[in-house]
Amino acid sequence: MLKRTAVFVLILAFFSFPVRAGQLVSVQSPLDGENSLGEVENKLISEAFETALSLEVKEMLGVSPPPLLKNKLLLPHMNELIMSYSEVGRTHSDTSLELEIEVQIDRDSLRKQLKASGYYYTAYNPIVFELKTSGLDPEERQQIDQLKAMSGMRSRPGADPFLSIAKDDENRLEARLEYKDESLVAVHRDPQELWFNIWSKYFSQKDVRDEFVYSLRLSIGGWPTVEAMRMFDQRFSDWNKAVEKKQLVEVTSEYGRLSGKWRVETRDVHVLQKRLAHFSEKRALDFKLVSIKEQNF
Repeated sequence: MLKRTAVFVLILAFFSFPVRAGQLVSVQSPLDGENSLGEVENKLISEAFETALSLEVKEMLGVSPPPLLKNKLLLPHMNELIMSYSEVGRTHSDTSLELEIEVQIDRDSLRKQLKASGYYYTAYNPIVFELKTSGLDPEERQQIDQLKAMSGMRSRPGADPFLSIAKDDENRLEARLEYKDESLVAVHRDPQELWFNIWSKYFSQKDVRDEFVYSLRLSIGGWPTVEAMRMFDQRFSDWNKAVEKKQLVEVTSEYGRLSGKWRVETRDVHVLQKRLAHFSEKRALDFKLVSIKEQNF
């Protein structure tokens, strides 16, 4: 007997998602009469933005950003990272003001900033490398040490990769990062820009990225309705630590039961498996994770 199977090809048209909820933050300040109400409100909104960014990083990476990373990498890019905000609650008395604010953060931009520093990959898996500097003044060397600590990296003689930073004839800083048989170069006068430039080049290399990110094919069968699968796909996008990237590639229907296939990239296979097992067990779904070699979606 032939199986009755239907394959849905127009997946993007098939699924439509609501806007993801933002970070909900409560901030409070005393009213001492020294500042106007508008000044206090602006101060509280800035505090809400800072708190929301920290919460988003913790959801994305599983750890809170260190103060140095937040101050040097995130807060200077506040305007790029905050998409919008709305006041959802207010408590105003003669002595204090409390605001409840929902903040929408641009996840893609935040992820890009974290990757530029390397912290996106090293937050709970620090890398060790060899560092050699030449011709740097004490302030520049101090900046490099701070950036190293901020990025979740440790230096040790003989480690791989090898990073050298020296001044060239035009008094610019030149970084050369050597790993395996590759050599990456960045030049800049500012130590921070130099650091982000060279490490973003390193972490963008396919073979390096493969050491931190795993590509998998996920199959889940037993969905009772299209709506149930749609809600999962939406929720799946919010599994920050478990899912770096996902793409629904196929939906099939057999005897009224739906199955879906996704391509998934994750930095922690164990966390992904655990969450899928917990989710599937409650709903009598069957899932299967298989490693795939293709890294590009």
